[in-house]
Amino acid sequence: MRANASDRDAASPAEGSTAGTSDDVLDRLRILLDPLDGGWWSTTSRLERPAGAAFETALVDAVDALFRPVDDGGFWDTENERFIQGYRGVERERSEGLTWLPRRGVEYRHGPLATMAALQWRTSPFGTDAYDDRLRGQLEHCQRLATTQNHRGELAPGVLGALVDAFTRASTVLDPAWIEVATVLFERTRGRTFDHAEDGLLLAGWAALSDVTDDRDVRAAVTEGVANFESRQQADGWPGSDDATRQFDYRSYAIWGLARAAASIDRPAALSVVETHLERTLVDQVRADGGVLSAPVPAGSRLGQILRGVTRKQPASWQVVRPRNQALLATTVAAYVAAGGSCRYDRAAEAALGWVLDRSRTRLSTLDDVVTDLPLAPMTIDRKVAPPGYRRVTVGDLGALIRAFVAGATDVEGERRRVLVREPRGSSTRNG
Repeated sequence: MRANASDRDAASPAEGSTAGTSDDVLDRLRILLDPLDGGWWSTTSRLERPAGAAFETALVDAVDALFRPVDDGGFWDTENERFIQGYRGVERERSEGLTWLPRRGVEYRHGPLATMAALQWRTSPFGTDAYDDRLRGQLEHCQRLATTQNHRGELAPGVLGALVDAFTRASTVLDPAWIEVATVLFERTRGRTFDHAEDGLLLAGWAALSDVTDDRDVRAAVTEGVANFESRQQADGWPGSDDATRQFDYRSYAIWGLARAAASIDRPAALSVVETHLERTLVDQVRADGGVLSAPVPAGSRLGQILRGVTRKQPASWQVVRPRNQALLATTVAAYVAAGGSCRYDRAAEAALGWVLDRSRTRLSTLDDVVTDLPLAPMTIDRKVAPPGYRRVTVGDLGALIRAFVAGATDVEGERRRVLVREPRGSSTRNG
């Protein structure tokens, strides 16, 4: 199995002799006082953008890893014909880095989210039939989870929304009969009050079903759901009514779903909620270099996190960037623009994906042997990959990257982008 960390990573320069110097101490103090390093809107220099072809290349690598057998370092369980949960990093000898062990078994979140991503790839201009047999196996597994008595109660409404999206798309490229499963799940989830941020995934699933079937009842549910979701903004502007909305990944699924639904029913007014989310995120959670923090970091909690981190030998949450969050920001911006929003957030989306695509930034990922050239594991802001406390990756994380690469490589009409990245006016363009 090819799931061991690179020895070169274990001896990376980021962990070398400079630790403990006065410059290092000053840098730590600076980040303690300002975790965002000035924040995104303070950025005056134009960060290097990912090369256009990088999106398509990364997409090919990511999809290959999703369907590659576990024995070859991928996420496909050949025996059970479904995705595994993910991998966890286990320390070997101190000088030998990590061993990444697969996490198997039935679970009710990450696999369905990755299934949605796989079908979004399959129905994109880049989708092929190369993995159709395995995709059918995963869909059958998700159908069992969503409909059998032993499992159906374990899936959260937002996850069911992701499956409505997946089964709807499957009906257009694999078998028209999958639309029946999507319709059953729609009827089961209809009438939700959208109390939780992640319930926005229902809007995305319903919107996909409405677009394919042109069913008036489904469209009415999307319209009602958008209005319901708009009305449940908290006093501080965050969507939904649960505390999870402070976590970037949950909130992004909500806002992405809202943007998808707004595009489906042609309701541009709903984009004001998306704009509020994006503005607050860029102010409170995005670093000057495009790194996205998982949640806002109140000043009063920073020292406590540092002290707890020393005790537990792990970095504070605001010292860690997750590739999943980078991908979710880019996907949210793409959905917002596709629904008719402005392009003022494009550069932030490109910088977010730059964290994932820029190999010079991350050096060798400890997951190089799991996903070629794609770092999935969280990394610290000083580029240490998979620090203590952050040594798990899920198939849902990989799915988030796939969705982002599809969005990055297509235009607002869903067509293959020939010039993948817009350049500043007056400069030459890069062709994909």
